[in-house]
Amino acid sequence: MPHRFGVRGRVALVLAMLVSACGGDDSGETNDAAPKGTPAASARSACDLVTAEEMVAFSGEPIDVKPGRTSASSSKCEYWGRTSGTPRLSLTATWTGGREQWETWASARGMAEDLMRKNEGVSLDSIVAPGPVPGLGDAAIYSELVPALVLKDDVLLEMHVFYLPDAKAQFRGLAELMLGRL
Repeated sequence: MPHRFGVRGRVALVLAMLVSACGGDDSGETNDAAPKGTPAASARSACDLVTAEEMVAFSGEPIDVKPGRTSASSSKCEYWGRTSGTPRLSLTATWTGGREQWETWASARGMAEDLMRKNEGVSLDSIVAPGPVPGLGDAAIYSELVPALVLKDDVLLEMHVFYLPDAKAQFRGLAELMLGRL
């Protein structure tokens, strides 16, 4: 039976399944939220890292900011193009435990690489083309298929930048802006 998805789709699916199995969670929800009525001491909003006005420079259109789930350890924010209706940026900030999440992603990527080599006969790097971004935080990876990641101390920024015009060229400036606000 032929595959319904191309190799890129299968890679994304394998990475998502591995990260989920390793404990990663892209939903922005965590189980460590403070009890109802009690604000979490370390709660921050990912939306504080870049404003709607600043995102106009990256997206080329007016932006609507949509805050997502916030817990003591993470928060999510989405930036939608008002004209295009396109999600220009989805940002998840893991405020504590980011270094552990980085290591989980690295492990999942290694497992996906092994599976793709064994089952598809191709290198994951030839499809996903991730690459380290030197001089950005403690560590950073940009990819055109999976989320871009930036680690600084114990904070991990996970950015879905796929729909930004010329995302690869804009990634560093956007990440530097956010890192300046940590």
